[in-house]
Amino acid sequence: MLLLIDESLPKRLTRYLPDFEAWTVQQKRWSKTKNGALLRLAQSAGFEAFLTADQSLGYQQNLTGSTIKIVVFAATFKSN
Repeated sequence: MLLLIDESLPKRLTRYLPDFEAWTVQQKRWSKTKNGALLRLAQSAGFEAFLTADQSLGYQQNLTGSTIKIVVFAATFKSN
């Protein structure tokens, strides 16, 4: 599976995905590309999933007709 990792996630995440072909937005030289254009570019380049921490992405973009899967990472912190 071909994965694209957003700038909002650490680049080293690729090391933890050895069973996937994972690229970062920076590696593809798409750093300045806005989210909507980035998703279209990724899909046309054959990426099957987009990994991000941008929790508002689904509200900001019209994903109708898009076949790329979006995985949103969220972290919560607890204090003792």
